[in-house]
Amino acid sequence: MDIERLWEACLDAAPHMALDDLTNPGPALEQLLADSRALEHVRSLLPGIWGQLATHPARSVLEATLGIQVARAHTDDLLVARLLQRRSAGRFMIGDRLKASSDAEAALALLTHVALPPAQRAEERAATLALLANAQISLGQVQKGLIALEEALSIAEARGLTAALGGYLSSVGNARLVQGRVREAADYYRRAQELAERCRHPLGRAVNHGNLGLVHLALGALEAAAEELGAGLALAEELGNGNTTSLLLANLGLVHLEQGALLAARGACVRALDLAQQIGLEAGAARIELRLARIEREAGELDAADAHLARAEGLLAPRDPYRAELAVERGWVAWARGAGQRAAAALQQ
Repeated sequence: MDIERLWEACLDAAPHMALDDLTNPGPALEQLLADSRALEHVRSLLPGIWGQLATHPARSVLEATLGIQVARAHTDDLLVARLLQRRSAGRFMIGDRLKASSDAEAALALLTHVALPPAQRAEERAATLALLANAQISLGQVQKGLIALEEALSIAEARGLTAALGGYLSSVGNARLVQGRVREAADYYRRAQELAERCRHPLGRAVNHGNLGLVHLALGALEAAAEELGAGLALAEELGNGNTTSLLLANLGLVHLEQGALLAARGACVRALDLAQQIGLEAGAARIELRLARIEREAGELDAADAHLARAEGLLAPRDPYRAELAVERGWVAWARGAGQRAAAALQQ
């Protein structure tokens, strides 16, 4: 069997994203691990695994996991570290933030001893620190994330890594927004946007348009928020980046909701949900279901709101912070039905 067919056979036989947990690898994986061509095949896939994060993050996670098995079998620690980076990014996108954090930490540990020129080691470390920081911030570990980003920023500034520096500044902005320091967040996003424009990085521009839209939303400037999100959405759609498109549509739906434009809010969120489901963004889909529940509640469609809440509950991880929002929205739906006692219980939860 040629190596490409053997690789696909392993992917088809593997439990979804669980290859790292297998105690019995099965005949296809045993054959792949023993094949002398496997390591070079995995190296050739590295750009593709990174590239498909925007459109097929779950597939990217699975391919990275299979690649890690091959790289470990051949004791190639640098390749393992690079695959862990990619898997961390993919797990972050699909909402598995704890495992994303663990993968980034494991990659950092490997990078401390692999043979690399000092400059390259520093750049790899900065990129991995940013992955770790993004996961930590999303888990509420904001101060830890900021410490990691401080080192990443220092490396990027010293090495003149303009595009990377923009991404790290944007991540600091995310942390400040979580902390409620909205105007500081805006400053970081604007600096990141300037760098994205300078180095002609359209995805960076799209993301920062969206981030600035959230700043305007937090400040109550709804028209400005819609304008920024619309600009980012146009870029993301032109690039074919499903992950960013879905996120921007969902946030645009929130702006429309705040404007009282329920039909526009529903339309944007339905499009966002469809994209999230297509590319396997379970956590993103859950959050959009929560947004749709609020839209239907405000439209007086309480049965539809309950249906969205049930789907969100099925998608959210047990410790996902959005479970608090789920409980609150359940309380508001119960209140709208006139079930005050049930509403109070949900809000207390």
